[in-house]
Amino acid sequence: MALFRNNMIHDILKQIGAFIKEPVNIEIPDEVVGKLTQAVSLLSTSAWAVAETQRAYTEKVYEEAQRHTKASPTLAKMLIAGACKDEKYTVDLAEGYNKELHYTIEALRSALSYLKEESKQSKQ
Repeated sequence: MALFRNNMIHDILKQIGAFIKEPVNIEIPDEVVGKLTQAVSLLSTSAWAVAETQRAYTEKVYEEAQRHTKASPTLAKMLIAGACKDEKYTVDLAEGYNKELHYTIEALRSALSYLKEESKQSKQ
């Protein structure tokens, strides 16, 4: 059984997806800091999920390739792609969420920098 058929990977990806969709009020510093902390925490989990889904996808491709050794290369490629479509989708989803977490972290850091500057200027 492929690893990412395991509920744990799907649960992790659902958690990351839900986190990404959560709105944040960038005018409230504590909310920005909290969201940034969560994003950084999820980033390592996301990187692990990417690695695990890629490993499982590679194993599935290898297994399917072994089943289609007598097919022509073009046919074998199509058969393997069809058999591994769910695994490939999960890899793409994990990679996309990982990239989105990176973008979210950068955006939240920018928002914090802006809030710090605004705070300094209001004190002057």
